[in-house]
Amino acid sequence: MKSRTEKVCAVILKRLNVGESDKLITAFSSTRGKISFRAKGVRRINSRRSPHLEIFNEVSLELYLAGTMPILSEAQSKQVFASLRSKMEIVSLSYYLIEVIDRLVPENESYPRFYDRFVETLVKLDHLARESDDQGMAQKMIKQCVAELLWTLGYLPWGKLPAQGLTSFVEEVVEHRVQSRRFLEDAAST
Repeated sequence: MKSRTEKVCAVILKRLNVGESDKLITAFSSTRGKISFRAKGVRRINSRRSPHLEIFNEVSLELYLAGTMPILSEAQSKQVFASLRSKMEIVSLSYYLIEVIDRLVPENESYPRFYDRFVETLVKLDHLARESDDQGMAQKMIKQCVAELLWTLGYLPWGKLPAQGLTSFVEEVVEHRVQSRRFLEDAAST
């Protein structure tokens, strides 16, 4: 008999308030790719799961597979990138990265090697924010990670970069403007 629960390791990409006390969470996991699930009751002040569901956190999740959308049973932080969140320039650039991942990666298709690369990039960004706050280095790491995502998903031949720039290429692929684009452009102009 198939289990009605599933354990996954994932990075939180997006949260949306629904109802009075729930959140709809989008995460990028090593085994299922991008997933969405409902976190019931996490907006309540006494929720023990809420602190684990912050954007950028790498978490261990236990999901109850019910109906069309999984429901969160348990959440436990594996890595909390507090330093990354403490530097406005680096967190802004990091939001660009998670928006691109959210827009490009299809639901329920796993890319374990890219997941590892994404987490490695977050670790490096967190270290950079703690040690030097080098915005140019952060921008370079994020551009490399976005390029690797495009290569992994097959939008570009491995090792090739688009002539019009990464963000313009991503916008062309998803047929939608990347909202956090200004963060990357602002970083380039400083």
